[in-house]
Parts: sequence; structure tokens; C-alpha cells
Amino acid sequence: MLPHITGFAAAMGQILFVLHSISGCQLLAPHGKPTARSERGTGGPVSKSSDVTPRHAGAATPQPKGSDSQAGAPPSAGAAPGSGPAMPTTNKPPVTPSPGNITTPGGLPSVDNPFATTRLFVNPDYAKSVAETAASAPNAAALGKLQQVSTAFWIDSTAKVTPLRTYLDAAHQAASSGGKIAVTLVVYNLPDRDCAAKASNGELQLSNNGEVQYQSYIDAIRGVLAQHSDLTIAIILEPDSLGNIVTNIGVAKCHDAQGAYERGVSYAIQTLAALPNVSIYLDAAHSGWLGWPSNRTGFATEVKKVLQMTDGRSAIRGFATNVANYSPLSVPAGATPTWYDPSNPARDELTYVQLLGQDLQNAGVNQVHFVIDTSRNGVIDSRQSWGSWCNIAASGLGVRPIVAPRADIATIDAYLWIKPPGESDGTSDGGATRFDATCAGSDAMTPAPEAGAWFGAYLIHAASKAQPPL
Repeated sequence: MLPHITGFAAAMGQILFVLHSISGCQLLAPHGKPTARSERGTGGPVSKSSDVTPRHAGAATPQPKGSDSQAGAPPSAGAAPGSGPAMPTTNKPPVTPSPGNITTPGGLPSVDNPFATTRLFVNPDYAKSVAETAASAPNAAALGKLQQVSTAFWIDSTAKVTPLRTYLDAAHQAASSGGKIAVTLVVYNLPDRDCAAKASNGELQLSNNGEVQYQSYIDAIRGVLAQHSDLTIAIILEPDSLGNIVTNIGVAKCHDAQGAYERGVSYAIQTLAALPNVSIYLDAAHSGWLGWPSNRTGFATEVKKVLQMTDGRSAIRGFATNVANYSPLSVPAGATPTWYDPSNPARDELTYVQLLGQDLQNAGVNQVHFVIDTSRNGVIDSRQSWGSWCNIAASGLGVRPIVAPRADIATIDAYLWIKPPGESDGTSDGGATRFDATCAGSDAMTPAPEAGAWFGAYLIHAASKAQPPL
């Protein structure tokens, strides 16, 4: 890993950013996860309780997420589009990240940005999988560069707590060479997880003492984290959870899981945020799921409720968007992508985080910093609908991880690769237990393995369409 650049180099970076903005350059699309991790929304929010709107778009179903059986973000169903004024889309292009894995600030980070002055840890197991795929790929040289890119570690089952220790031990070793190391973890194992999805259902069931098991799971994670106090740890907390409560409460499973989700998220915040080196980013779906005014305000109200349950403490750093989705960072003014629904004022992730930030503050939530998943959103018009979330064949890798990427949107702490590119969103096998028809759709790459399994063919293709190019 390359050392973090400070002082004069950082100052030069700010000058280059200004020049880059003045010259007016390419617009890059966001990572690749519709809502949470792989939502399935399509159009706008649904008004009927029986309708399900995806996270990615605004009307479909949730999708699988990142590792083991990660499901994407849920639909944005539930409420009808609001009529509030739309914020104009940000037209400035995102800053191109520095080479390699340097986390040089691209903007003006707030003093408490947990990623400031750190190096993002590269998962050795991910680097190994990339190397194995690159060995027989036509774009081997480009793929090889991904071995130096930081990706998140998903703790999506109780069995992943033991590997977490090994992962953090490796990060500790990397820190021994000097400087702070930051790791990104995804805590994703609520009972009856992804209540509106199929491909990402989890191991814990409310009908089988799931809430108690979830608390034990959180306690076990805290025990491991407490032994690695030298690391800067960012936690992406429960993708798709509160988004499902806001838009899919008409789904019986979501309705029945609401209280458990709220209590589980609250318990996780209280337990994990108590560690001084841990910063929590609560999942906030994506622009195509919660972008409509009624969905955004509904989410803000739900967040306030959960935070009031955490002993009255707002112990989170902020929110994570576009987890495992494909919503672009920025859509050029006047552009009309195939998937875009004009009733949604949040046409891209940069607009979404600004609008959502306002709604959260209006609801009395003040921790409104954001991280955005840019792992697979390099191609703006990659899918047929906003609700498509599974292994999108035309997608490309997005902006590489970078700290404080926007000088004009200081609330964005970082762009991260939360969904490790190369991990499947869900299987295309119609006979599989967790099969979701979206994963066999016309804009999905097939054949595809189970959610979280390695999908080398997908990585090869997405890398060939990366923006910026590898």
C-alpha cells in the first residue's frame, strides 16, 4: 500500500481539484447497488401497501448484497412521490481518485472524518481472488490493479465472526509499517433479513429466537473489535433494513419484522459505537429507492425513532448509500437514462445525499455525513430500469475509493467499494431456493452463482467498462 499523502501534496491536490472543476470533465456514475446492496426497485414509490418498490429504482424488490448471502437494497415502495421542490443535479464531476490505494483527501474533510489521514486496508482474500481471475483474463494487466483496491469485509453470518479476527489481525500487521489503517466492515445479519427479497435471506429467524441470537452476534463482533483498538473501523450497518420498513411495510414479513429491525439496529449502535475507534454509517438505501420526498422523510422519521431508542444518543457518524447498487454519482443535466423516473428529484447519488441530509436535519438528526458505494456505478445507463439490481451485465466499475471526494459537498466522508466487485448478487438458477427472477432478467449477466459467491466473468466484464478506466 502507498503511504498517505499529507502537507504539500494534499495542498496540491486541492489546487488540482479546483482546476479539474473549472475544466469541467467527465461525469462518473455511482457504484452498483440499487438501494442497499442490490435493490430491485424500478419506478417511483408505491402507494399501495401490497406493492413493493425496489431500492435501486423505486418500485421493485430488494436484492442481494455483497458477500456470503448479502442481499441488495429493498424496494422503494410504500409512499407516493412527494411534490416538494427538486434540488438541481450536481453537474461537477467527482474527483478522480489518486492512483493505487492512497486515501488522499479530494475535498475538504470535516475534522472528525474517520478516514482522514488513514490508508484503506486491502483485503488479502479479495486480492487473491482477483489475481486468480486475472491469470486467465484478456484484460489481466488492468485487473491486476484491483489487487491494490480496498473493499469491505462482510460479516453476514455468525460464522464470519471468526474470519473477522483473522482479517483484522492482517490489518494490524499492515499498520505495523506505520500510519493509521482504516477498515470497512458490513454488519448484516438481522433476523428475517431482507424481508422483501429472496436472494439475500439470512440465517436468523424471528420464529427461532432470532433476536437473542442477533444480540449474541453483535456482542461477538464487539469482542473482536475491542481487541483491535489500533485500527480505524467504519461499520456499514444493516443494508436494506430501515429502507424496507419505510417502503415495504405492506409485505407481511417486513411488517412482522419492523420491531425486531428497530431493536436490532438500536442494539448494534449502542454496543458497537461504544468503542472509541468505531464509526457507524447506517444504511440509507439509494436514490432510486428512497429518492422520492415521501420516502426520504419517512426514512428520516424512522432513523430518528431508532436513535431515540439508543439511550437517547445519536451515536452514529452518518449514512451509507448505494450499497451493492448501480446508481450513478452524477447524471449530466439534460440526460435521460433509460431507467430514470422524472417523478424522483434524486436522479443520482450526489443529489440524493444532499436532499436526504436536509430531511434528516429537519427531523432532528444531526449526524448526516455519508459514504457512497462506487464499486459498480461507472456506467450511467447500464440497466433497463431503476429496479434492476442483480449482476447488471452492462455495468462498469466506478470511482476508486477516496476520502473527502467533493470539496462542494463536505458531508461526504468517502467513496468506498462496499460491494466487492466480482461477488455475485444472486443466482440465475431458477431451481435454487433463493432464486430471484431479477437475476435471470434481460439486463443481468448469466449464468450467475449464489449471492456472495465469486463471479469472475462478471468482474472481467465490469473492469473492461470501468470509469475512470483502470
